[in-house]
Amino acid sequence: MSDEEFQGTLVCEGVGAWTYVPVPAEVAERLGGKARIPVAAEIKGVSFTGSVMTGPQGSRYLVVNQAVRDRAGVTAGDTVNVVVRQDTAPRVVELPEDLAGALAAAPEAQAAFDGFSYSRRKEYVTWIESAKRPETRTRRVEKAVEMLAEGRALKG
Repeated sequence: MSDEEFQGTLVCEGVGAWTYVPVPAEVAERLGGKARIPVAAEIKGVSFTGSVMTGPQGSRYLVVNQAVRDRAGVTAGDTVNVVVRQDTAPRVVELPEDLAGALAAAPEAQAAFDGFSYSRRKEYVTWIESAKRPETRTRRVEKAVEMLAEGRALKG
């Protein structure tokens, strides 16, 4: 599939909210039109993966996380040129050893984790790996297994 290019303004609707760029409906349609379209994207020479998602009243948007914004030197309110293409590569979350071991010992948690989307699995791994102290990391692995055993996502 070919690249699609468009221009949009980065939007953030408040503290703690995602920063995103609206995606024109015709671009989303050419990318496949699904409710959630995995894409490889680029802003100001910075490449990243994400998904074009459906918002209120059928609007379409692409989240641009803080790390990408920092590398691209952009912030909410900036107008950016965006290049996107459908990303058909499998999205695999690499499990840290401690989490992999804990999940192997808890089949119900492993099953729930395996059933989650790439994004949900990535949230768990990022949360665990962001712990600064070993004790915090250990507690987070334990909490993750507990939550997963209950079938709960980390966020919302």
